[in-house]
Amino acid sequence: MMRVGVAVCCVVVIVASLLLAGCGKDTGEEYRTEWKTIMDGFFKKLNVDDEKAQKLSEEGDVGGVIQLVNERINGIDDTLTLMMELKPTREYQRLQILTEYFMIMLIDQLEAQNDLNKAGVSGEPTEDLVTKVQNTQGRVAFVGQELSVEQLSVGIVLEDTPTEAPEDSAEPGNGQPTAPAPGDQPDSGVTTPEE
Repeated sequence: MMRVGVAVCCVVVIVASLLLAGCGKDTGEEYRTEWKTIMDGFFKKLNVDDEKAQKLSEEGDVGGVIQLVNERINGIDDTLTLMMELKPTREYQRLQILTEYFMIMLIDQLEAQNDLNKAGVSGEPTEDLVTKVQNTQGRVAFVGQELSVEQLSVGIVLEDTPTEAPEDSAEPGNGQPTAPAPGDQPDSGVTTPEE
């Protein structure tokens, strides 16, 4: 009876070992493929949204810009959820962390831009909000650069990266400054209507 128990235990250990060995096979390549697919879709959507934002800005449609920014925030949040479901191998953990942080910072930036656009429309003071937008832009730019370096260091090249900085701001009719586009480097001063 003892021999049967030992044999069953050995079979269970061998099967479990084979299953665990199989689970790790190609995980790195699977992660790369999934990450690249998600990010290619993400940047394609950003490029489409950038074109919409440019048109809305040219038309001075602040309400449309605010709505588009809200849609962008929801889209980024959905992409972040997909990204957080990935299980990176050790070699891709830094890429994963930077990707998630980049998306969180981008959401913060877009929320700050919407706050600024809404304040501009309502005639509220905007100087503090301009500073907040510039600070979030700086963080997005910095983390975006780190993400690009990491992405290239692991040999991933995306198909469709943004061609220009997004335009998520429109000049409200009251002449108040609006949020600069994401990705623009913040300048040293506050934007004023005279500039």
